[in-house]
Amino acid sequence: MPYGDVPLDLALEVFLMEAAVHRSDLAEALTGDGTLTAAALPACAVVLQVFWPALAGSAGTVPPVGTAIRLTGTALTVEAEWDGTTWGAVTSEPAVVLSGQDESLLLFALGRLPLDHSGLTVTGDHDLAVRFKDLVPGP
Repeated sequence: MPYGDVPLDLALEVFLMEAAVHRSDLAEALTGDGTLTAAALPACAVVLQVFWPALAGSAGTVPPVGTAIRLTGTALTVEAEWDGTTWGAVTSEPAVVLSGQDESLLLFALGRLPLDHSGLTVTGDHDLAVRFKDLVPGP
């Protein structure tokens, strides 16, 4: 992988996520219907969770130490907490929880769907939810 060695099972998740997201991008461009394949949602969530720290590495801004963000859907949850050095396991109550349909959460987290058109519910720090892509620019 371009960012280093990864276990084969994770590499397969990355390939599935990449194919699903690029298929979604193409469908959005051609038809305006950029849905994600339901079978790929778990892979997208795994990749987002595992690579959250790397995706956030290019952020120009960071939140206060101890800030936790949780994305929770109908079948998946992705979350991380800023410890002042990196994003890692959540040890405190999240400052913001974004909840909704799995596909909407992932399309939002991947930068394909703006918050105000996502149908997601924001509990907690709304401003932090709005700044999510500033903190985790990622794919």
